Amino acid sequence: MARLRQYLVKADETGFDSLWVTEQLFGEGPRLSALPLLTFAAALTSRVTLATGILQAALRSPVLLAKSITTLDHLSGGRVLLGVAAGSDPQAYRACGLSTEKIGGQLEDCIKLMKRFWTEDSVTDHSPRWEVEDGSLNPKPVRKPHPPIWFGGSSPLAIKRAARLGSGWLSPGASSTGRYLEELAMVRDIAAQAGHTPESFRVGKRVYMAVDTSPDNARDKLREWYGRTYSGRDPTDVDKVAVWGTPETILEQLGPLLDSGPDVVVLNPVFNELEQLDVIAAEIAPKVRASGPRPTE
Repeated sequence: MARLRQYLVKADETGFDSLWVTEQLFGEGPRLSALPLLTFAAALTSRVTLATGILQAALRSPVLLAKSITTLDHLSGGRVLLGVAAGSDPQAYRACGLSTEKIGGQLEDCIKLMKRFWTEDSVTDHSPRWEVEDGSLNPKPVRKPHPPIWFGGSSPLAIKRAARLGSGWLSPGASSTGRYLEELAMVRDIAAQAGHTPESFRVGKRVYMAVDTSPDNARDKLREWYGRTYSGRDPTDVDKVAVWGTPETILEQLGPLLDSGPDVVVLNPVFNELEQLDVIAAEIAPKVRASGPRPTE
């Protein structure tokens, strides 16, 4: 926890635009719960955007989640970005007492109801999952009309959902740059058809990375982490999605991604994070920012 505290404070002080936390209910990889972790971060930082990337929102009651996000938004002074996705683990839904049918629809219903609580004085809504009669959630979020909502997911349905209900799309770290570039064209086309401009709908990519003077050492540690985090997958799959080596090598590997003009690049070290942070801040982040991505919000 002392290292985590140092990491959050240093990230805020060294000029990063946003801090992103992931969510994994089950799995060998140790993962703290996203919203309490961001609440901890809110107390230690004063400037940086606090983002969930990505929260399985439909696992929660939309009423309680709307209240929790509003609380975090106030505690952070309006610095919250809510990233959501349906998730791909049916076991998590079953464990939470939820149906594994039409998970995408459950997510949509959750987001729509939260938006109503954030923007309407009184909400009445009847569905098979909840019953709300003249419910009023106060205070409203600091951000108006509500915190930005980004979506994960790469299927055409998920991307259409992002364009209809959100203001951004984040490609996961387990997706290669090549796949991201293929999906990006579809994302931008669907967003434009939904009436979005590049300013009203933003795109981003999470990139797993390891800064190390020894490329072999960096790759081995990435594989170890990937095999533990993505149980059942071939650890060498990380070679297709991660970047590693010296800062110069990493910037070269990031070239095709940066050329596509993403708004946000989430640089995600997966081991020795505190030690890598200084190098990333000094030698990688400034050049990534200068390549074109805009600040998160």
